[in-house]
Amino acid sequence: MPHRVDYLNAAGVFVRSVARIPYWSLLYISPSKRPRPTWSWFRAVVHALVLAIYSDGIPTGRLGIFIPDPPNGIDELHVNIGQPNKRKDGAIVVPAASLEKVGSEFAELAARNGVRVGDAPVLGYWYGTRDAVGRVGYPAGVDERVHLNIHGGGHLYDTGGRGSYASHWAHRIRSQTQVFTRLFNVDYRLSLRHPSRAKAHTNPFPAAILDCFGAYLYLIDLGFKPENIILTGDSAGANLALTLTHLLSTVNVALPGRVVVLSPAADWTLSHSGPASTAVTCAGSDYAYAFFASLECADALRGEGFTLEEMSRNMWMCPGGRDVPVSQSKGWFTGLGTGRTRTMILAGGAESSLDGMHCLRNRILADLGTEKADRLVYWEEPDATHDWPNFPIWEPEGARAIRMVTDFIEQGF
Repeated sequence: MPHRVDYLNAAGVFVRSVARIPYWSLLYISPSKRPRPTWSWFRAVVHALVLAIYSDGIPTGRLGIFIPDPPNGIDELHVNIGQPNKRKDGAIVVPAASLEKVGSEFAELAARNGVRVGDAPVLGYWYGTRDAVGRVGYPAGVDERVHLNIHGGGHLYDTGGRGSYASHWAHRIRSQTQVFTRLFNVDYRLSLRHPSRAKAHTNPFPAAILDCFGAYLYLIDLGFKPENIILTGDSAGANLALTLTHLLSTVNVALPGRVVVLSPAADWTLSHSGPASTAVTCAGSDYAYAFFASLECADALRGEGFTLEEMSRNMWMCPGGRDVPVSQSKGWFTGLGTGRTRTMILAGGAESSLDGMHCLRNRILADLGTEKADRLVYWEEPDATHDWPNFPIWEPEGARAIRMVTDFIEQGF
């Protein structure tokens, strides 16, 4: 549990940040002084506040109270693994992916960080329709489609359960399409490491990917055809979604029919550096800059089995990293050109990690080739910041993105 000093440190972050609101309020009267001249005065002030909180709190660990302790309570849910139940919160526990399913190559990567394959059941949350007796997790109907979402949060924050800010866009998608009526939000293990909590590395790479793989296999076991699965993810969850597609390809499991990723965290180390890089030019217009620049998320994810340099050269963790050798990146996304799979990437033009997203997009296009290039749709919202459809101040841009996603999902379904 957090100590009293943790609460005082967090309070100090908020007090210092709020105290600057009058300054920003005056400064941003002039559009030319705003992080983006196209932003409204209100948007610029709110963004400055959030950026200040993260910039102060994340590198110093003063926001440690918002990082949850490792869950000790899957058993406390009192549900049978993989079985439908009537829980009001929609929580369900599904089997972990077995070593046989994962394969020896991926298991060796897990062993480097001491992550054991097949040990940890996966927690997830169902949203949407229930069966006639009020259960979630009931078998798929004939040709029923389902939405599998992987939330963001830098591998440090957030949850698949109710109250998840990073899953807001997934619920917006669900409310605006009739293609599917059920959403399964996987609550993968977070990679906890924070100086204010003196934690050792917990659940580093590839624990989260294993959980997402287990959730995908669970949906197939329920009777959902892979081509009827819509896979989405934002930020860290977007990285996991794309990584999952590669894992599926390597173990010969069919890919989902649709893959939609928002603001993929494809370059945790901000390897695309230099005066003209978005890590420099967009540092002031992206509240998420502190997540990347502090390397707190990168350090938590890589664990003790990988150095920062090794991470920046690893497609599993940095699929948009500049330092990844061509010998490793070439062909990585070939699976996205198989079956009925089509992919959509949404990025904000004001994101500090935008260079990594461009690199990611180019690698996918190279693997698809000219004949299948139309299977990838890339949309960049001018002057939008990280994960913009999740936040009310980003309208009408958020609504426009959701409409594009629903149109994309419905095409051919």
